[in-house]
Amino acid sequence: MAKVLVADDRPLNRQFLTTLLGYGGHLLLEAADGADALAQVRSEHPDLVIADVLMPVMDGYEFVRQLRNDPTVAGTTVIFFTASYHEREARALAESCGVRHVLIKPAEPEQILEVVDQALSMAQNPVPTPTQQFEQEHLRLLTDKLSLSSNELEASNQRLADLLEAGRMLAAERDGERMLARLCHSAREIIGARLAFLGVLPADKRLLHPLFVSGMDAKTSAAIGPIDAGDGILAKLMEQSAPICIQDLASVPSPNGSSSPSLTTSSFLGIRLSTSTGIYGLIWLLEKFGGGEFSQADERVLASLAAQAGVAYENAQRYQEIQEYAAELERRVEARTSELREANKELEAFNYSVAHDLRSPLRHIKGFAELLSEDYGPEIGPKLQQYLGKIHLSADRMGLLIDDLLRLSRIGRQDLRCQMTDLNLLVTEIKQELELENNGREIEWKVGPLPQIECDPVLIKQVFVNLLSNAVKYSRPRPHAIIEVGTIKENGSQIFFVRDNGVGFDLKYATRLFGVFQRLHGPEEFEGTGAGLAIVHRILGRHHGRIWAEAAVEKGATFYFTLGSELPGNNSSDQAA
Repeated sequence: MAKVLVADDRPLNRQFLTTLLGYGGHLLLEAADGADALAQVRSEHPDLVIADVLMPVMDGYEFVRQLRNDPTVAGTTVIFFTASYHEREARALAESCGVRHVLIKPAEPEQILEVVDQALSMAQNPVPTPTQQFEQEHLRLLTDKLSLSSNELEASNQRLADLLEAGRMLAAERDGERMLARLCHSAREIIGARLAFLGVLPADKRLLHPLFVSGMDAKTSAAIGPIDAGDGILAKLMEQSAPICIQDLASVPSPNGSSSPSLTTSSFLGIRLSTSTGIYGLIWLLEKFGGGEFSQADERVLASLAAQAGVAYENAQRYQEIQEYAAELERRVEARTSELREANKELEAFNYSVAHDLRSPLRHIKGFAELLSEDYGPEIGPKLQQYLGKIHLSADRMGLLIDDLLRLSRIGRQDLRCQMTDLNLLVTEIKQELELENNGREIEWKVGPLPQIECDPVLIKQVFVNLLSNAVKYSRPRPHAIIEVGTIKENGSQIFFVRDNGVGFDLKYATRLFGVFQRLHGPEEFEGTGAGLAIVHRILGRHHGRIWAEAAVEKGATFYFTLGSELPGNNSSDQAA
């Protein structure tokens, strides 16, 4: 049994050696750098030191140099266990300072045990003291290693930057096929391969199509047919999620499905492509640039690209589905809108035609009734006079209905002529007209400040005319009528209101308020045709607004309405009713 010191800055390497040598009954010591190892050699006097070369604080060569310069421990046997940078020069330099055994990582356990047994069984020979030439060679070797490490670090940083840029590019791409073509090209560029292939799996999971190729001229790649993914190395790719790397493949899958003589000794690196819903393709690379082999770092890069591509491909598919659904929805909406527009045009034309066609017979009815009254008045009895009176009243009412029908039809057909409108002036003008028409009534007007808004002044005036006329009409039973006009703010929206203290109505009938010729009061109570609020509703709808009411029987009514934000200069978020 021997006392063995293991010096390595990587805990995993120390654990491997101490576990392996522990089976042989050796007493094991550990050090994380050369300085710690030197201190333990001086205190513990081990029979053997197994040291890494490149360590922090003090490297392996400096450790041995100081070891040989200390007479008390100069004869300690040392084995170098290190990765190969300049193996031949490293062995020569090690031998010049009395290190006769060099193990190159990674080494098989049997080889390590054999070298350890040889080192422990060798007779202790005088160990040479490091010369000035050793110092120079040591410095040169460390400088070369530092330069190589710096170059590797720079290459790693560049690869990381390329990987991040590729990830950004994949995430930003919304077209699935373009994303896969970019992935194929990026994988070849970042990893450094002569050729890259990416195939998409259709429903049968066999023939890869479409196939994306990078590193091959357009004419050759265009002649490539679908590749069978059910055999050979590609079938193995389908079976496992980790990358497959083969350094000397006897028969590489070529684009036409058979072995290519020019690629019979190519190195191969590939991985399957998958999303949360399953496998959708394969990507593989052939021939590492420089004639080398694909490394574990290359495998990790390809796995990272495949993982990012899986998310990007799934997002691209969902984006495409959303776009298709949105396009179909837009088509349906456009079709429905067109149908509705045509239906409205037909309805408005019908209303207009009916209204005009009714005027002629209505004039005849009224004219003949008047002739009867004038020519045969004295000869007609009271009962016939009463009938003629009803004919006159009905004809007048019919005329009003036709006028409202025409007005409603014109509102739907005429273009909006929007301009900035002072609602204070508009309401004042209407109030004055209503006061003249209702001279003798006691009406208290409470008109708050109203804004200037962008609207069609003629149509919006009709809104206020109808609402205020209704307020005056339905407050007629009150000896002291109160009519209010103003605005309120709600959730950032401006809401207008007209309120009265009139007879009100039952809210359960509110749905009938804005229908054409719908009335909640009989003609014997209040005059009118029932078209006024329907006209208001139509006008506000054309202004992207809405209207609703609050009321109670004998407690008055309040009508609220908005003008939508789609109109320039307005500040309302309400949409059309």
